Amino acid sequence: MERTARSSLGMIIPLYFAAAIGVFSLLQIAAASYVIDAQFSRFEVSELDGRREQYRVLLGREMLALAGLTQSYAEWIETYEYMTERDGSYIIENYGTAWLEQQHVDAVLIVDAEGGLVWSSVDVPELGASAGSRTLDRTDPRLFPADFGALPPSPVSGYAEYAGLAAMYASWPVTDDNGTKAPNGLLVFVRKLGPELLAAFSPGRDFSVDFVPLRGLGSAPPEGASLERAGGVPVFAAYDVVADPLGEPLGYWRYRKARTWTTVASSLMAWFSLLSLVAGAGAYTVASIVVRRRMVGPIKAIRDHLDRFSESFVSEARLQPLHRDELGELSRHVNALVERVEGQTRELDRLAGTDGLTGLPNRRRLDATLAALETKAAIGMQKPEERHSEKRGLVACGLMDVDFFKKYNDLYGHAEGDEALRRIAGAIREGARRPGDLPSRYGGEEFALVLPDTDEEGALVVLERIRALVEGLGLVHADSAASPVVTISVGVAAMPSRDGPGGLSDLLKLADKALYAAKATGRNRVVAYSSLG
Repeated sequence: MERTARSSLGMIIPLYFAAAIGVFSLLQIAAASYVIDAQFSRFEVSELDGRREQYRVLLGREMLALAGLTQSYAEWIETYEYMTERDGSYIIENYGTAWLEQQHVDAVLIVDAEGGLVWSSVDVPELGASAGSRTLDRTDPRLFPADFGALPPSPVSGYAEYAGLAAMYASWPVTDDNGTKAPNGLLVFVRKLGPELLAAFSPGRDFSVDFVPLRGLGSAPPEGASLERAGGVPVFAAYDVVADPLGEPLGYWRYRKARTWTTVASSLMAWFSLLSLVAGAGAYTVASIVVRRRMVGPIKAIRDHLDRFSESFVSEARLQPLHRDELGELSRHVNALVERVEGQTRELDRLAGTDGLTGLPNRRRLDATLAALETKAAIGMQKPEERHSEKRGLVACGLMDVDFFKKYNDLYGHAEGDEALRRIAGAIREGARRPGDLPSRYGGEEFALVLPDTDEEGALVVLERIRALVEGLGLVHADSAASPVVTISVGVAAMPSRDGPGGLSDLLKLADKALYAAKATGRNRVVAYSSLG
């Protein structure tokens, strides 16, 4: 059956061209050859552009993830205190080799407000410092924002050439957890985009991405896709400028796609040209119609399908192979490729919104959920059964902080601390029973729970249940002043999803104030914002 499918075109086309003869037939076949080659080339360029856009999206997500990681450490009271106290234990506890490898961070720079390099994880910082210098240029806007010292902090992120490679970095002003203290330094995380990382972003043997510095090119590359040779093999290539935050070019991303399908088309049309010598003019008309229906139509269908897919990486329908030949097999391969890209895109979306340690949604997912709730309330998308509910449009939030968790880590070690966070996350997940509730890891030892269509009273019931579940885990904590076991302090607040100038972003602030009160009044308790007076 496989042999019959692959041989069908080779059997049908010679039969159609058996009577085709003369110059007219040869010119028509040459024209058809040009059309087929052009269609395949457009298909390959379209696929290259699709993968190129996918790579841009991946880089954007990677940049956002690095910026979020930098922010979580820069807007942290322990980092802020380190800038004044210079306690070496902060470096040991937070920036070990294992952590750097786990987070794919190649360099960490801690810089004071005057540009002095306080600490660096590498011997030669390279980023923003001259050779042999321990001072960074305080006036360099690629590291220091123009309004450095102002609130809220203004971060800087972008690309730089680092150790001969392209690298992305995020430079974040150091302040406290709530962003209320004037920045007293910068925290800079650098991630090199080396060959291994680029290979992970560009799966497939026929597609590759590499970084070409400016000095590696004799002249500016052409705009759009162009035909090149790589290792003696023809490839389509395209370039994107890589620039620093000031717009100064550092080099180019070079995308290469092997001409796999064009080779098939060229071989096929060579058969047509050869057989045209013995083909008849009358048979040619019939044969050309058949060729258009059996080849050009399916190729255009494949091209149009990939054009639509490249716009959103979501396919509403699959290609339907019309024939059991090479093009039918190509349609099945395209369907398999589309399914694989869709699966990878879904997995990337899931990983981008999940905390790697606890498996709970992360801060990014939490922010997206709050934004979605605001949008839902703004355009009136409540379910019919919610439209006459007194709780319609209310959103409750609980912020949970593990009591004396730093002491727990110091006493039992970070491995036990990580296990404790995982078990606490399980208890929170168990306590949040409704499908629409969103438990998440807020950062460090803090967790958050968003309860849609819930008032403060209802949220107190849920959060008290979770507090009891955590205490019931029985995780021994010999250095806790609140309890002999690990406990949590909880702040609860509720508000309409469109109430106030800041919307639901203010809800987290209210819950944080209630959490502060819970910690100030003895910990291991749940405090409502409305009870603060």
